[in-house]
Amino acid sequence: MDFPPFMHSEFFIMKTLIIPTYLGTEIQIPDDYPIPPVGVDFWINFHRFTPPEDWNLVRRVLEDNSLSVSVVDGDRIYLQEGSVEHEVEDYREIFLRYWEKNPDTRPPGI
Repeated sequence: MDFPPFMHSEFFIMKTLIIPTYLGTEIQIPDDYPIPPVGVDFWINFHRFTPPEDWNLVRRVLEDNSLSVSVVDGDRIYLQEGSVEHEVEDYREIFLRYWEKNPDTRPPGI
């Protein structure tokens, strides 16, 4: 899989998703991507943004679990396995609007 061209440009500010649990994976996403509150599942097309060498590890996690926001530290968002909070309807509309403008970021099946 080729990465989107914007991921290789120094002209774009990116946010970094960090999956610290045994993966140690960092994923660059667009700076304007909406970030849900701590404890809420993080929805994005992980396959599109995960470095190819890390995709199998991330895919295995997503097969059995979700990834939710654990800590937001500026432009670094730490994710954890599992959900703490299940009230996602308040945030779904924000994601749907973003995905309409940026369909390549929409996770499969949502």
